[in-house]
Amino acid sequence: MIVTFQPGPDRWRLGFKPAVLAAFGFLEEMGFRVVRAEDTFVRYESSTVFLNVYHGRGSYGLGVELGWLADQRPFELGLASALATGRPELEVMGGGTAFARPLVEKLVREMALNTRKYSLPLLTGNASAFAALGVYQDRVSEEFVAAQRLRDIRATAERARIAHDWAGVARAYAAIASDLTPLEQRRLHFARKMLGQPSAGHE
Repeated sequence: MIVTFQPGPDRWRLGFKPAVLAAFGFLEEMGFRVVRAEDTFVRYESSTVFLNVYHGRGSYGLGVELGWLADQRPFELGLASALATGRPELEVMGGGTAFARPLVEKLVREMALNTRKYSLPLLTGNASAFAALGVYQDRVSEEFVAAQRLRDIRATAERARIAHDWAGVARAYAAIASDLTPLEQRRLHFARKMLGQPSAGHE
């Protein structure tokens, strides 16, 4: 079941929206315009870039994310800045959590300062900066697909082992031979032994 948090009717009292509009006003000087402004979310867009500032509806976590308008993939400010500038220490840069108006205003100002200071190549739509984000995103996607494949094959091997389907065990583990754990190597060896097949090495 998916649960969607809706901000309470008094959420405006935390002053997130006016704080963002004031602190991030420099974006409008750079050609951005406000396309959405709510008590927990403000979105800016230029002709090429979007930037979202949010205050989590349930978590109350503050953050900034930005991306290339053409593909709509959002990147957290810290990660995006780290990749665009080649400064990995910026990845930990975040907004924090705030339940009171003074802290909301303080953290929003800090986020705006960091955005202006570290994200200029991204805000101006620098192609090479966004290319770095794209390369990272592609690598993450490839790693996710590879990890999911390993999980699926391991689950198949385990079902086969429980069913004493030694051919199924051998076939599954052989497909990921270079990624087997010592336990899985022993199980592959045993499955091949049960099938009367030679097994490389001794477990």
